[in-house]
Amino acid sequence: MVVRGAELSQVLQLRKKLSWRAVIGAIGRVAALGILLKWLCQVAQLRLRLWGPAGGPWPLPLIGTVGRLLKGGLGNMHKTSLQDVCLFGNMHAWAYFHKPMVNTNCPFHLRRMLVTHWKRYDRSDFEQAAFGELLGQGLILVGNDGWKDMRQLYQSGFNDRNILDFRKVLHTWSHDFVTSLLAAGKHGSQPVDIQEAVQKLTFRAIGLFTLGVDFESEPYLDDLQKTMGSTCSNYGELWFQLLEHTQLRVIFGPFRWWKVLKTASVRTFEKGHALLLRGIDRAIDGRAFALAADPTERKGAEPFHDLLSCMVGQKGKRFSREEIRHQALTFLFAGHDTTTNLIAWCLYLLVTHPVMLEQARATVRQGDMQFLRCCLLETLRMYPSVPLRSRTMSQADAFPAAEPARCPMLRTPGAVSLPSGTGVSFAINAVHRDPEHWPEPEVFKPSRFEAHVAKAPSALLTAPWASEEEPLKYLPFGAGPRRCIGERLALLEAEEICCAVLKRCKLQAAAGLPPVDEMQLTMRARDGIHLLLVEDLEVAG
Repeated sequence: MVVRGAELSQVLQLRKKLSWRAVIGAIGRVAALGILLKWLCQVAQLRLRLWGPAGGPWPLPLIGTVGRLLKGGLGNMHKTSLQDVCLFGNMHAWAYFHKPMVNTNCPFHLRRMLVTHWKRYDRSDFEQAAFGELLGQGLILVGNDGWKDMRQLYQSGFNDRNILDFRKVLHTWSHDFVTSLLAAGKHGSQPVDIQEAVQKLTFRAIGLFTLGVDFESEPYLDDLQKTMGSTCSNYGELWFQLLEHTQLRVIFGPFRWWKVLKTASVRTFEKGHALLLRGIDRAIDGRAFALAADPTERKGAEPFHDLLSCMVGQKGKRFSREEIRHQALTFLFAGHDTTTNLIAWCLYLLVTHPVMLEQARATVRQGDMQFLRCCLLETLRMYPSVPLRSRTMSQADAFPAAEPARCPMLRTPGAVSLPSGTGVSFAINAVHRDPEHWPEPEVFKPSRFEAHVAKAPSALLTAPWASEEEPLKYLPFGAGPRRCIGERLALLEAEEICCAVLKRCKLQAAAGLPPVDEMQLTMRARDGIHLLLVEDLEVAG
């Protein structure tokens, strides 16, 4: 009887445990179902607001429409987005996992979002989550509330005089760069990956402009080799590896998987990021030491004021070391990979259009930069540096109905009201290839920008600004108050490097398949851009 009593007691305890497990399981299932239903209602509500002839793809439970976005692979998201514009129109609903999103590429809606009502459209919350560790709260990711004071502080570093002073250094480096290109290509007998070569130079340039240091100097290269080994040979290559990993964070951001899964990619990112922070700290300490010795000397040894002089010294007292790190990483990101892609794609487009290539070479040798500038602006139209962007609505807003004649691809009838918290994305590559605003959008036609370049100041080039009456159809550097602060620096750098190459080299495409554009946060060529370069002996002589 004692044994049976013990057995009965065990059975009762087991039933009690099972009943609790059943209750907990039931609660979990109800909660999950409630979350799922709430999400479906949000998406359906947004979908109904945008309902028209084609309101966008239906989302799947949990993953939304991310599967559709990734159907062509991570590197082809910009192409998939362009296809969706053709299928569903210039405005359609989609879902980033659980988050309802709207994609709009109507130039009149973009004007409202980026120019006239920009305060209602803050930085994207999932971009901040994915980029947060890499860039921190620098000028790109900081919210609209703290942005204005920060931008005003750096404005002096991006004034015309300072950028033109920096050009003197860049001119010398560009000449040395062409010499190294010719040597690497064995004077035309071996193809050179122009994208990889330019990547090294542009990181060196933005490092000098931002921090006043040369990342190709011995201390920095020694630290790179000790930390990263043979995985990368220069800081430009290291930065590309960091961006490649960050793209995975952007697309799978809600899961914060990198906090748990320490894959090889995550470990490489962490090592590389720590290496960059050490380099930034070395520059900060060096500038602080110089200031302690001579408080009146706030800039570095170069003939221009680097951006570190805006952060360290009298004006920089408000910044902690962590804040300086964030700003430095932001400028290294914004001023490096984007400029690399512009230069590489521009040279490739010229090589594939021999008549235009000869025109560009002839004009730059005469000191006339107008045609080259047109080529750079047209390159940015065809290959915008950052093809996909997004915002998160901090306040409710409504896109007014656009007349069909003004935005023919807008299939959504009437005004569209969107609640606070809605994500709004836009595909710059789709805007730049809209045949309603760009006839023959797939054709390389630098003449599109002749009128703008002809009236632009001779010293520094800027991208066209649309007037209030014009559609916002060209935005390689964004638009409105938060337009890229480094726009003129980027265009100057691209102009100087392309000019140096075109003056001294005869170029032609290497044998093989043409480069394929892919998105690694920025618009790159998947396997590089390989060119044959032969020194022009007439110019050399």
